[in-house]
Amino acid sequence: MKKKAFTLVELAISAGLLSLLVFSITQIYSNSSKGFKASSWRMTRQKEAKQLLLHFKEALEKASHFNIIHKNGKHEREKDSEVIIAGTYYNKIASASNSGIVFASHCSPYIEKNPALNTEEKLAVFKGYSLECYNKTLSFVQTGNSDLLMSTMSSYPTSSVPNLENDKIQKNNKVGDSITTVGDVDSIKVTTSYDRELASETCLLTLQITMLMPNSGGKVTVKEEITATISDVISKADKTKIIVKSGNSTYPTSSKRK
Repeated sequence: MKKKAFTLVELAISAGLLSLLVFSITQIYSNSSKGFKASSWRMTRQKEAKQLLLHFKEALEKASHFNIIHKNGKHEREKDSEVIIAGTYYNKIASASNSGIVFASHCSPYIEKNPALNTEEKLAVFKGYSLECYNKTLSFVQTGNSDLLMSTMSSYPTSSVPNLENDKIQKNNKVGDSITTVGDVDSIKVTTSYDRELASETCLLTLQITMLMPNSGGKVTVKEEITATISDVISKADKTKIIVKSGNSTYPTSSKRK
């Protein structure tokens, strides 16, 4: 019995159906792959952002002036501390640019030697904190190393911190030094407010960051924010210890990421 051959029409239909099947499978794979990449990107960025924001909150809530405790028990303010916010990001969402965003510092008190109580001199410990952005990577730097401050944070606002050559301050204290980063940052916003239920010298500083997945057409984003309660650097008489750089100004970014 002679077998019937496929006609050209049947071959064309079969080829078309096969092409459609291959295209459908390819689209399903492509969409699945994109979905997996987007999900993986979100998880990574959320983890990085939460870690950076937590370090930022913990550091700012330690911000303090440089005080001296004399052997007679009297406390003396040696140097005021300031929290500096770049005006570009203050009370508005701004695109992430190569600049410093928030600067603050902490200094434990210097305690004088007291022979009467048989206590030794205790040097102050300084930490500088800087939130900076470069090439869409947000970095939070905290260090007490004066060499690092002068190199990687060479542009930090010197007027807002004590003289690190002061013999009452430990030199190059590296305990707790760290740099935390998160990539693909698209926009940043910093706001401040004063909660009436808290002490009048207490300020709430909120940092909001939005990350955008590259080549996603603006469709894949992650937004995270955190609020820090700052009290020691604020005084009832002078709330300007929270200083916003005027206009759209910033303080220059760390040279380390250039």
